[in-house]
Amino acid sequence: MARLNLIDTALITPDKLANKKWAFVGFGGQARALIRYCENEKITFPCAVYIRDTDDFSAIGGVAIKREDELENDENYLLVFGTDTYQYQIILRLQEYFSQPRRIYDISAFLWSNKNVDYLINRNVTEKYKVIIDINPAEHVEYWLKNLFVENQKKGVDIQVYHPLDNIDDDVLTSAIDVLIWNGSTPIFKLIKNKLHSLKVHFKYIECGFFPQDKFYYIDCDGINAQRSIANSPLSWVTKEMKMAVTGLAKTYFVNTVAIEYESEYIFIPLQMPNDSNVQENSLFVNGMQDFIDYIQCQYPNDLLIFKVHPKDKMCYTTSGRFVNQDSRGLVMGAKLVHGINSTVLFEAALLGKPLKAEGNCLLNHLYADHITVLAAMLATQTHI
Repeated sequence: MARLNLIDTALITPDKLANKKWAFVGFGGQARALIRYCENEKITFPCAVYIRDTDDFSAIGGVAIKREDELENDENYLLVFGTDTYQYQIILRLQEYFSQPRRIYDISAFLWSNKNVDYLINRNVTEKYKVIIDINPAEHVEYWLKNLFVENQKKGVDIQVYHPLDNIDDDVLTSAIDVLIWNGSTPIFKLIKNKLHSLKVHFKYIECGFFPQDKFYYIDCDGINAQRSIANSPLSWVTKEMKMAVTGLAKTYFVNTVAIEYESEYIFIPLQMPNDSNVQENSLFVNGMQDFIDYIQCQYPNDLLIFKVHPKDKMCYTTSGRFVNQDSRGLVMGAKLVHGINSTVLFEAALLGKPLKAEGNCLLNHLYADHITVLAAMLATQTHI
């Protein structure tokens, strides 16, 4: 059971809230999405929203706004996380408020996709199985790992998918042939990883690969991104043939790319999603992309700076340079330097042999190996979907 002292967690589908007295704990993207769901499905709004600072809140019509420290006295509400990002932090914060066990439900996976019900609720129970732990299997598992499912089923091995905040029986984890965690780097996975460690169950990490990301995945015993096993390896096992594969890939990967030019030489700065786990866990820019933009502008006061905001990022930023929405590969090819945090675009720059700078923890800042060797190791340890 995913539990920390007096609080435990479990999943619930949005339809289970109908005709219930329920409340948000925290208010973020998940809460807003659930409000829209309630409006569309004519489900009763929450009775209350519990937040840390009641002075800094735009109220929902007819919903009581309460402080988190009032939760102990309101025992009749079914509690639902109001965020899909900071559940673990909320649990840690609420520990001091409870004297009796309470459960908080997570609903985010089912708001992202109805298909998550098939993975996280309607799973098969078999004797021989592997476990995958993921917050949004409809996106990750369904696309990247279809062939992994098929190959295991041919061997008579089923794959069961669980959410990291679900109530997973100890026997399910200890009896599994293998346990795999998709990404696993964000705080929401801390409870399940702590549980696996306490049960002495070894697990591995899965993440999407490179060149392009949507066609590959990799499995690693140590972690993802800068925590991968290849990060601390001298990579002496990388052969000349593996390095030649990098050179060959570069020729095909950029074959139809045209270098983008401006009136003068420029530095290309690819921005990332502010809540990207790679940014949050492996960089100093945890407060968002504006901090990174300001930092870059101080570094290059006399250069033409070309910024590209991540396509999914809806935040508004300011710069003395330019924001563009052109092809990233063309911008990489035309730039005199690519400077990012730890974006996939930096690895594309390395593949092309472009000068680059990566901030924070990144495989391209490898202690023992050059960029070509690192890329060769990455290619050799990933699997086509």
